[in-house]
Amino acid sequence: TSGERYELLAVEYLQKKDWTILATNLHLSSEEIDIVAQDSSGIVHLVEYGPSEVHDMAQQQVIDTHQETITLEEAMLYMTRYRITESQLSVDLVAIDDIFGNISVQLFERIELN
Repeated sequence: TSGERYELLAVEYLQKKDWTILATNLHLSSEEIDIVAQDSSGIVHLVEYGPSEVHDMAQQQVIDTHQETITLEEAMLYMTRYRITESQLSVDLVAIDDIFGNISVQLFERIELN
């Protein structure tokens, strides 16, 4: 499916950044965290991925992922369960565009929690 393909593209992209994949499709509540990864500095990243439309409006990047992002509740559950602080956690989006077979992958770090 396209979801599995996007997950593979996102995981490969993060691994190329030398991030360690800690989990995929993690359920802490009724919602799912697509990817949990850790970078070389020890920051844990809760990552959502999917198709995106990225627009430049008034010098701000606006991301429309066509899916829900990680909620504040999920981030808090993760921090509580794994005993990490907010400064050790980042919520990110891997935006993937596939336009006629031309694939573009971009990482948006530290997006606002819903």
